[in-house]
Amino acid sequence: MRRKAIWVCLWVGAVGCVGGGPDGDFAELVTEQGESLVTLEIERLRSEAELMRGLQGRSSLEDGHGILLEFMEPSQLCVHNEGVEFPIDALFFDERNILVAVERGIPANDPTFRCHAETQRVLEVGGEASQDSWVGAQLILR
Repeated sequence: MRRKAIWVCLWVGAVGCVGGGPDGDFAELVTEQGESLVTLEIERLRSEAELMRGLQGRSSLEDGHGILLEFMEPSQLCVHNEGVEFPIDALFFDERNILVAVERGIPANDPTFRCHAETQRVLEVGGEASQDSWVGAQLILR
């Protein structure tokens, strides 16, 4: 089953979406040693309708902001940036909120799928706002 999220299209197999709406929460990435790497204001997308809408219609993501796509259980998640007029980075997290993969600089309007297995959340931020060295960091939501 394919579910199109506006700026990204997520292929989630039979995995459903967690209910809820945008919370205006914060997300912090922290190293194993407890060092804060970045704190972002996020919009949490959980319902199928929210995931379908995604970033479509937005002209950009402000610095220090992101969109967190949350699913009920781990699966292979795939993202692309077709139909979005700005580049993004996609950060893939497992069920323990550990960053397992970073896709940096996904170009605007890029239809190429980027997939990662056993992921449950994807954090989208403005292009080139993340670092590959962040893999292994923990996502803390507040």
